[in-house]
Amino acid sequence: MSFSQWLKRPINLIGILVLVLWAGVAVYYLGGTRRGALKWPTAVTIRPVDLKADEWEEWYGNYFQGRKIGYSQTSRKAVPEGYLYSDHTHLWLNVNGEPLEADTNTDAEVGKDLRLKKITFRLHSKAADTVIDGRVEGTKIVLGIKAGGERSEQVINIKEAPLTMLTVRDYLLKDPQAKLEVGRKFKLPFFDPMSMANAELDVEVLGTESLKVGDKMMSVFRMKESFKGDDSVTWVTPDGKTIKEYSPRGFVVMLQPREEAEKPDSKSEPAPDLVQALAIPVQGLINNPRETSYLKISLDKVIMTGFDVAGHRQTLDNRTAEIRMEKLGQVRSYTLPWTEMAGGGDEAKEALKATPFIPLGNVTLVNAAREASEGKTDSLKAARAIMEWVNRSLKKVPTFAIPSALQILKDREGDCNEHTLLFVALARQSGLPARTVAGIVFLEGKFYYHAWAEVFVGGGGDGWITVDPVFNQLPADATHIRFISGDLDRQVEITRFVGYLETKVLEAR
Repeated sequence: MSFSQWLKRPINLIGILVLVLWAGVAVYYLGGTRRGALKWPTAVTIRPVDLKADEWEEWYGNYFQGRKIGYSQTSRKAVPEGYLYSDHTHLWLNVNGEPLEADTNTDAEVGKDLRLKKITFRLHSKAADTVIDGRVEGTKIVLGIKAGGERSEQVINIKEAPLTMLTVRDYLLKDPQAKLEVGRKFKLPFFDPMSMANAELDVEVLGTESLKVGDKMMSVFRMKESFKGDDSVTWVTPDGKTIKEYSPRGFVVMLQPREEAEKPDSKSEPAPDLVQALAIPVQGLINNPRETSYLKISLDKVIMTGFDVAGHRQTLDNRTAEIRMEKLGQVRSYTLPWTEMAGGGDEAKEALKATPFIPLGNVTLVNAAREASEGKTDSLKAARAIMEWVNRSLKKVPTFAIPSALQILKDREGDCNEHTLLFVALARQSGLPARTVAGIVFLEGKFYYHAWAEVFVGGGGDGWITVDPVFNQLPADATHIRFISGDLDRQVEITRFVGYLETKVLEAR
């Protein structure tokens, strides 16, 4: 079998997973009962859709744990010197019992070689409207990000013009050596506009199996795609049509006629709550999580390589992590703004930089930082003042947005992502090194995905201290377990353990 029709299925299940995790990572309001364990999708009957080879349009239904959560429409058409690939995805989500809707639109203009030339990505929801556009210039991608009414640019260095999820299969089709044979592996340059991440995409042909297509049982190829450690599996028919794709977290995308794809879920009861459904299994209890200063825990079913579990206040021995809450008595604060004399080296310097979502020097951000810090110049006192200001200034609600400091200041609401991003932005604007971290936290008998901050205040240990502006904690309790440290392109890596991680509390005090 060749790749001759594989080009007809540019689903971005990885992107959908990233989106719903942004919505589902919040843990402040947690209601409802424990959902059942994630289940693998059962056999489904698919009605094939006939398509033209050169210009085409396809529709897909998006599902989570067997319930409809949205649809996607993809298309391709010829343009001068190349092609234009487009994707529109609409999602209906249940996050902490709150219904949320969001739309994403992606347009990728590519050359005849199917390498990226220009791309535009838009995320629209009730909470925010974010537009990311990019163009390839030699060995760099120049990105323009518009969020919160402000536009900024970021440059990403690349070795070669990358592919996107919309063009991967067409590119493989053009490779005369590419054949769908069990065991074949491909490593491709890849750019994801949703997370602004540039990395390699791994594609592997896993095997064959029987699947009902229309009214026939057909032998289909089963394929795996991996991006930054996150996997999805695709089924491709002998004539090259991709039938469905899934993630073991319970997300499934299936090829459907347009009228079927656009239909909302027909069941009357609410769809599975993303926060509860993606909660992490735990053995053992932590009686007073917000007062816990030491935690020893086993982290199972996930390969730890590449995560930031070890470091700062955390140690890792094989799969056993120990977290010790920092002691404020060891802090030796310094006078803001930070200078190299205060310590922290390159890490602190890096944690003072502007980003597309933290436009340092913007008058709105400058004024907010001045108000939040209350004019304090002591690093520890300023960190606490900013944390408390963010905690009382933002309404705690689940949101569906790529957080931007200016948008957050405008809306004054959000979940842990918005609280953390705003704290980091105000701290950096005040000359206080701060960075976003993501991981898990214990709450109401379970572990949940969460985001908080680390700030360099100087003194004992390495000078960094955890800050959780949602829980109003400085330092954050020891049930905050860091997995990722960094901006958006790194935070996407948290998807690597979604649906896999299991925990066992060994000691908590």
